[in-house]
Amino acid sequence: MLLLLKEGGPESGDVHVNGPLPGKRTPEDIEAERIANLRTTAGAVNKRDLQPHDGDTSKAPFMYDPHFLGSLRPDQVPRFYGALTDSEKLPRKTVNLHELHATQDRVLTAKVEAIRRAGAPAGKLPVVVRHQGKQYIADGHHRLAADWLAGERQADVRYKDLEPVSSALKSAEHGFGTFFKVSGVNDELGLVFGWGIVCTEGGKPYVDVHKNHIPEDAMVEAVTDFMKNSRGAGEQHERMDAGTVVHSFPLTAEIASAMGVGTDKTGWMIAMAPDPPMLAKFKSGELTGFSIGGTHLEVDGKPVQ
Repeated sequence: MLLLLKEGGPESGDVHVNGPLPGKRTPEDIEAERIANLRTTAGAVNKRDLQPHDGDTSKAPFMYDPHFLGSLRPDQVPRFYGALTDSEKLPRKTVNLHELHATQDRVLTAKVEAIRRAGAPAGKLPVVVRHQGKQYIADGHHRLAADWLAGERQADVRYKDLEPVSSALKSAEHGFGTFFKVSGVNDELGLVFGWGIVCTEGGKPYVDVHKNHIPEDAMVEAVTDFMKNSRGAGEQHERMDAGTVVHSFPLTAEIASAMGVGTDKTGWMIAMAPDPPMLAKFKSGELTGFSIGGTHLEVDGKPVQ
């Protein structure tokens, strides 16, 4: 499950965005900006520069997703680690560097520079996996950073597609997305409050405009895993490290009754701490709600996860 922040209300469309959003930077935009900032000689690309992180490290020159591991399904985890331990059995593939996502936010500057000057050692290739429609660097950040620094546009890697559901599950995977307007913004605490998920309203199952319904038991299981393993929030399906869910309360009918809470709505109540740029967008009204996206698995048409 992934918490994303979205402009507008349910009428503004599906949570899954198929094209670039107005005013938002696509991977191609980022790469174009990088190319525009390259030092050139006689119009030819000469060198790219790493951005310093601290004394010994630099920022990885790829889009960084800190929540990659937490977003893996249970059946994907062993396949991911299998790709790392047995990478030589994976097929080779040529990938575009500007499409890669980093799973670590920094690299050793001296190591990257050494690989760039001497060339990559023969033998083991970097490992890239496909997950949720994106390509993630599982191993080999330094070698790929050196390729980027040398002006390369593509690189050969070992490649593993994590997208297919394990055949052992004998099930189908279905995406879902929901949207709920925020209930309030506390500028002093830097928090945004609201419903992340609504399960029932007025004693009846809540079905959103995209025909999604999340039962209370599934909600409790999903948010428990989310709070244990991720807690991250992204903005508009692009910037994946824009905030953190700091308060979480799964309110079921049973819990509400046991605690003496009268309510006509059940679901998941949250408080999210956005970073300053996103908090400003909530305060201005540019961002108005929480959008939850994820997948569920079905067997014979019945949800099982």
